Amino acid sequence: MEKEIAIDEHQFRLGVVESLARLETLAQSTDDHLARLNGTVARHEDRLQALQQSLGQHQMDCPIRGEVENLKAAVLTEQVETRTTSAWWHRLSPLIWLAVGGLVALFLLHADQLLRVFSKP
Repeated sequence: MEKEIAIDEHQFRLGVVESLARLETLAQSTDDHLARLNGTVARHEDRLQALQQSLGQHQMDCPIRGEVENLKAAVLTEQVETRTTSAWWHRLSPLIWLAVGGLVALFLLHADQLLRVFSKP
């Protein structure tokens, strides 16, 4: 037979009330802490938005904005020219190498005759 732990009802109720009081205090503390955090987050969001607006306005009011736009346009033009040149080079380079190879082959085939012509006094 198991021995049961006897606890009187008054002590049990007192323990439950103490536990509930601790939980309620903890819940209220957590609620207060969240309220403070939410206020801090809201202030940070407001400040961040103000900084973003200030930065956007600064970009619009920048005295060298025109020069920056000109530099961007020049870089874009340079990139387009580079791509165009590269495309033409990729199209023409096989023909150029073929022509150079053909000239070298002709030179080697006729090297004996060329040496005779150029070596005559």
